[in-house]
Amino acid sequence: MEKEKTIDYANAKYYENRELSWLKFDHRVLAEARDKSIPLLERTKFVSITSSNLDEFFMVRVASLKDMVHAKYKKTDIAGLTATQQLEKINRATRQLVELQYSTYNRSLLPQLRAQGIYVYDRMSELSEAQRRSAEQYFEEIVYPVLTPMAVDASRPFPLIRNKTLNIGALIRKEEENVFATVQVPSVLPRLVPLPTETENEYAFVLLEQLIIYNIGRLFSNYQVLCTSPYRIMRNADLPIDEDEANDLLKEIEKQLKKRQWGEVIRLEVEYGIDKRLLAFLKDELRIAALIRSCSRS
Repeated sequence: MEKEKTIDYANAKYYENRELSWLKFDHRVLAEARDKSIPLLERTKFVSITSSNLDEFFMVRVASLKDMVHAKYKKTDIAGLTATQQLEKINRATRQLVELQYSTYNRSLLPQLRAQGIYVYDRMSELSEAQRRSAEQYFEEIVYPVLTPMAVDASRPFPLIRNKTLNIGALIRKEEENVFATVQVPSVLPRLVPLPTETENEYAFVLLEQLIIYNIGRLFSNYQVLCTSPYRIMRNADLPIDEDEANDLLKEIEKQLKKRQWGEVIRLEVEYGIDKRLLAFLKDELRIAALIRSCSRS
């Protein structure tokens, strides 16, 4: 009689890493955006959900792995991966996910939105003269008063960039000296700036950050603007709460939520084609060594 084969269920080959499995889940969310049987605007919403999911994933799960690396924790998970190995695999998997996400949005959803009379411009140069004048008026009356541009030099240190805020970085020059400058895109304003159209059945918008970039020379009038790029950062939001030691659990949660804005930088998002000098400055000041996402417009 043939001896029954025994299975070693402790063998790592039978298991998949939890974090990589979660990224596969986000792939399935993105698959909804690629499903042509789903209404167009719903598909666009799924792209947004994919991004918000990924933000939370980095702020909590990736942040937890970074903490393990800092603590020199070498033990492997059930799939046989150390924290460092998990971060390397997450980096590769995330880049693939984001490339698919931007490809879906730029090559599939945007053309279909245009076919339905909905235009979303990511360059001021794409606007008609009437649309440009309308955008300039909106900037003058609504956007410009709420902007707070900041330059970094010997007397002004690098500012604290808040978690998940959209910012515009720039290299500016004055008297042969290059200076880094940044301005936060106001979260109190809609990111899609409405524009006039020729017919009632059409809708047009330009991205708020592109409108600010177009007018950034006005924010630093005594400088020459060398280059600009939008950027975002994710911070460590994996903050422990000791329920037993907390006198008031609600206040403790509120305190920890405030700390989310200033934790260690886990991820830097930049635009594809960003100037290498600007990227190097951001990486150095934010102490980013890896896990940098480049946002493709292709």
